Amino acid sequence: MTLRGLHQQYLRYLEVERRMAPQTIVSYRSDFQQFLEFLRGEGRWGMASQDRLATFSLENVRAYQYQMSADGFAASTVQRRLVSLSCFGTWMVKRHHVAENPLAALEYPKKPKRLPQVVAWEDLQAVMPAEDRSRDRAIISLLLYGGLRRGELVTLDVGDFSATMRKLHITGKGSKDRVISLPQPACETLGAYLTQKRSSAKASDPLFVTSVGARMTAKVVIRTVNRVARRFGRHLHPHMFRHSYATELLDRGADLRDIKDLLGHESIATTEIYAHVSAARQRRTVQLLEAPGAIRGASVSPGNKIANAVLEVSGK
Repeated sequence: MTLRGLHQQYLRYLEVERRMAPQTIVSYRSDFQQFLEFLRGEGRWGMASQDRLATFSLENVRAYQYQMSADGFAASTVQRRLVSLSCFGTWMVKRHHVAENPLAALEYPKKPKRLPQVVAWEDLQAVMPAEDRSRDRAIISLLLYGGLRRGELVTLDVGDFSATMRKLHITGKGSKDRVISLPQPACETLGAYLTQKRSSAKASDPLFVTSVGARMTAKVVIRTVNRVARRFGRHLHPHMFRHSYATELLDRGADLRDIKDLLGHESIATTEIYAHVSAARQRRTVQLLEAPGAIRGASVSPGNKIANAVLEVSGK
């Protein structure tokens, strides 16, 4: 069995048994192809020899890692590609193609911890009415008022939207489902799009399609946002809508746990990053210094008997 053939079986396993999202499988296929392209570019590996199982080695993958670093790839990109290859190695162990994962000792680069980029909510709200295409206006509406990932957007079917319940059924990362409520502006925009363009569509049909009727891809979402960005006069990316959505909810007093559920995060620790970019939350905090009142003393724990006694004697 060739290395490429084994990887095809692995992708089939992800699709059928793990039921991973199509966009995830596309990414895994691309990551593996990039590795093969690196092997092909090395003089010591020919077209035939690169497809042998022996080329999937720690030495070769580490050389690939060094080359990506030299080419200036972001640490997050390098890490994702290496994790993708390592997961393939783990699968080969489970299926008894190799005795142990060749990449078990591989070390991944640390990703820099950056705060999410957000755009002023009022500015993003002004973008949608200026869009004259009903499909693209609906896309922007769901990015803005639903905080969807672009991969989630393209997997939506017509039946996933309930106009009467004002809810949207989403298949997120790892094929995990969630249902979110949509505010009125998003419902109106999406309803108008369905009435004008998809009135004859069945519930199982793709919600967003291209000009030839095929399901829309993530690249179409990016092109739509890029066109909006040119009109907007600044850099925009689909995920910036998601960041701004979460930050605006937090600014308006929403509970982090509710935001976590809306975004489809597994852990609230992921959602907590928006607390660091919430300007309103910071303003409310520092305004405590402007309010009149005595400075509070150190907190006293129930077990600190001496401190408690001092407070009782002083009448506090």
